[in-house]
Amino acid sequence: MRLIHFIFLLVLCSCSLFSQSFYYKSFTPFLANVEQGIFPNDDIVMAGNYNNNVQSIILSRINPCGDTLWVKEIKALPYDLILTDLAIDDNQNVVLLINLMENGDRNTVVASIDEGGSLNFMKRFETTTADIAYSLDINTSNEILVYFKANIGQAGPHSENVLAKLNEQGQLIWMKQYGNTFVWGQMCSTEDGGALISDYKMVVKVNSSGNVEWTKEFQTTGYAQDHFETPNGYLFFKYDIGANNYSFAIMLNKNGSLKWKSPKLPNFRPKKGILRKNGNLLYVGDLVIGSISNHITLVEIDSSNGNILQLINHEVQNPLTLLYDLDELADSSISYTGNSSLSFTGETFLGRVPKSLHRTSCNDTLIGISNQVDPGGITNISPWSAQNKSIVIINEAVQINAFTLTLNATNCLASKAIQLTLGPDTTLCPNATLRIGDKSNGFEGYLWSNGSKNSQIIVDQAGTYWLKAWNGCDTISDTINISYHSIPNLQLGNDTTLCPNSTITLSTTNGEIANWSNGQTAATITVSSAGMYWAEISSVCGPIHDSISIDYFPQLQAANFPSDTSLCPNESTYLSVDPNASFVLWSNGETNSSVILSKAGTYSVIYGHECDTLRDTVSLNIHQVLPLSAIVTPQKAQVLDSIFYTIHHENNYQLITWDFKDGSTSSSVQGFHFYKSVNHFELELYAIDTMGCKSDSTFELEITEATYVIPNVFTPNNDGINDVFEIRGKGIQNLNMEIFNRWGELVFQSTHAPWDGRSKEGKAVMNGSYFYKIQFEQTGSPKRIIEGSIQLLR
Repeated sequence: MRLIHFIFLLVLCSCSLFSQSFYYKSFTPFLANVEQGIFPNDDIVMAGNYNNNVQSIILSRINPCGDTLWVKEIKALPYDLILTDLAIDDNQNVVLLINLMENGDRNTVVASIDEGGSLNFMKRFETTTADIAYSLDINTSNEILVYFKANIGQAGPHSENVLAKLNEQGQLIWMKQYGNTFVWGQMCSTEDGGALISDYKMVVKVNSSGNVEWTKEFQTTGYAQDHFETPNGYLFFKYDIGANNYSFAIMLNKNGSLKWKSPKLPNFRPKKGILRKNGNLLYVGDLVIGSISNHITLVEIDSSNGNILQLINHEVQNPLTLLYDLDELADSSISYTGNSSLSFTGETFLGRVPKSLHRTSCNDTLIGISNQVDPGGITNISPWSAQNKSIVIINEAVQINAFTLTLNATNCLASKAIQLTLGPDTTLCPNATLRIGDKSNGFEGYLWSNGSKNSQIIVDQAGTYWLKAWNGCDTISDTINISYHSIPNLQLGNDTTLCPNSTITLSTTNGEIANWSNGQTAATITVSSAGMYWAEISSVCGPIHDSISIDYFPQLQAANFPSDTSLCPNESTYLSVDPNASFVLWSNGETNSSVILSKAGTYSVIYGHECDTLRDTVSLNIHQVLPLSAIVTPQKAQVLDSIFYTIHHENNYQLITWDFKDGSTSSSVQGFHFYKSVNHFELELYAIDTMGCKSDSTFELEITEATYVIPNVFTPNNDGINDVFEIRGKGIQNLNMEIFNRWGELVFQSTHAPWDGRSKEGKAVMNGSYFYKIQFEQTGSPKRIIEGSIQLLR
């Protein structure tokens, strides 16, 4: 195993080789007014005036590890250039705000440099007065906002506040002047496209057109440092350099009313500030401790309530070290820039510290503060008017040349040791896998020899594997060799099926002595019965097993078909052979173990398996059945009419069955049948001959309702002819007959007897017309009610 560590630094760090990439680097030449910005990929742009000689500006691009990518010197001879502010727009152009010195007077200049260090433009605000530039910002529309004061030759409150908006190409969109105030001030863009201006006393909010929305006045005067917009309001940092010598943060609501004030920070003068990704306000500045005023100090403030979260003094060896600017990188670490003037020539430094702001290899100090708050508030004043300002903007001639920064020293600020080990070289058993890699998952990125970018991989093949892992700028690597043991091969062969009464010999692959499932310890065994057999041999990777299944073909059973078989017409017979046969072929071409046969003929079959073959034959005859002859008459009749049925050739049948389909059957050769219901019937005749073959025949019958007769005249004179009145018909039942005279009087009633012309008292009634009402039922028909008249004559 090899351990390799890569250090991407220009000189060897003084701390542990296993360090995260927090550093403090010093360069020459000495740069004054140092500003910095961060590209989207975390590259740092650092700029400042060369050796306090304001004739040129040194601009450099440095990667997050502190390595210089390019350095440029910017000149506009014969003028002096004083760097004031720096920002990076959405297209990675570096925008500089510069005070151009000409014959002791200043003009404001805006320059744009692309990400490779080439000039896009340099624009000069040409006025007839002395001006001073204070701050610039890039708004959400990628427009450039420039804040400066014109006519500063008029001391005191006569300096003119000027705000200009330019597009990305440096073309003027609008320029406004806002009253006259003292010198000094700061500006930031707002998300609505407007801006916020703050100076010694005033704070002004303007909209995207530059018109004033509101103006406020701080009751406590003090210089303004970088301020910011948050979702909850506007953050400011005010400081006094007079007798009071303290600073504090303050937050206003979006309408300009006071939201909170932080506690006072005695003896602290802020230089630059940022709004961190966590929403907190972070400023860097100088803290006066005893007789030394240049202590690099970081203060972090909770933007929701103004509480001081931490105040940290970073120890430096040089008491004349000044910190000018800071930014936050993607991992929330902090990059800051400044200079030191103790040496003869002076130095410029670039530092990167953890997001916690605490360095571990230096004697940094947490500063305690009281909770005393400045009593001053903020008051409303009459809004400033915004007046259009006309200043000529000209293109300035520029020289941009290559330049060299010399790295003097690098002091690492390690937070913890980082280590990476894949473990010792390893030999695995066949088919085994091994998970290797960084179990802590504590690096920013990984790269394996197989191209994987995961912190761990699973190895299933022999080979040499390496892993590179990195944190920030430090890369560490390790290598591991993976091999596989060679173990004996054990193959008992494929599962086998044997013929009855046979044996098989099983052997290990290379004659190794094995423990067998039947209890034997040998290189071979002989098997004579079905079952699962296994063998086991020893190896460095543990026992090796293999198994084999032994089975036997069954003994086939003979079919034993009858020699001859007779069938009735439309009947079939089922024949089958031993289903254990692996192949079957019938003479009719079928290959199933069973067939259904219904035609006369001779059929043969051959069947078997790998160990045996059998044959059999059967002859199939079809019995001829005599036609069935029968008579059923009549085929149309009334209920209770006699139906005659008869069959011929009765001696040829051993069983006869008539099915009348009304629930009645008969086995007689002939006879009579009476139907008691109205319907269509399909009478069926079944006959089985002496061979047991069945014949059948059907007859269609129509059975209608029975008729009835009611006379209209009767002569009850005892002459034996038409002496009674009654209803006549088959199957009359449930009778009720009533006789009425012409006055509607009931004369006679009966449920069974006819009327003989007498009243219900037994007296003969007179000749004449009588009326009847007869209720009755008739077999096969529903209940009827018949009404009519009868003529009685004697």
